[in-house]
Amino acid sequence: MARLPRVYIEGILYYVTSKGGHNQSIFRAPSDYLDYIGLIGKYKAQYGFKLFSFVLLPTHLHMLVELKNKIGVSSIMHDINSLYTKMFNSKYSTKGHLFEARFKTTLAEKDSYLLEIVRHMHRHPKRERIVYDPKDYPYSSHHKYLDPTKRVDPDMRDEVEEVFKAI
Repeated sequence: MARLPRVYIEGILYYVTSKGGHNQSIFRAPSDYLDYIGLIGKYKAQYGFKLFSFVLLPTHLHMLVELKNKIGVSSIMHDINSLYTKMFNSKYSTKGHLFEARFKTTLAEKDSYLLEIVRHMHRHPKRERIVYDPKDYPYSSHHKYLDPTKRVDPDMRDEVEEVFKAI
């Protein structure tokens, strides 16, 4: 059965999750996390989507985006995940799929849920018992909210300010 196309709606939040196939680790070393974050930045600059938060965990990841420029979430995630998979497979001499099937998305109203979703995402490392305090986890956007000098790579200055204005 064919998959239904993803819906493109500007002004709506897309809560994206992507998991490793067979619950395997998609990030094995600190440099893997940094590579993926670099790809987020590359495609954010190329496609112009808004990135409100992200968290990369050993076996899965979460991103909160808002689409722009008629570029769909499928194009964004395909490009990021396929290039990362090629980098990962080359680095670790593996073959095949890294991610489980297709990524998942949940749509949310921006005005009603933006702040709550950002908070929810930033708490994932604590819920997963990776860290005691989310501020200690280096592979999420949480530190970008705490320190204005860290809102680059990927550039999230405008998005963080937008979240703060919603408070």
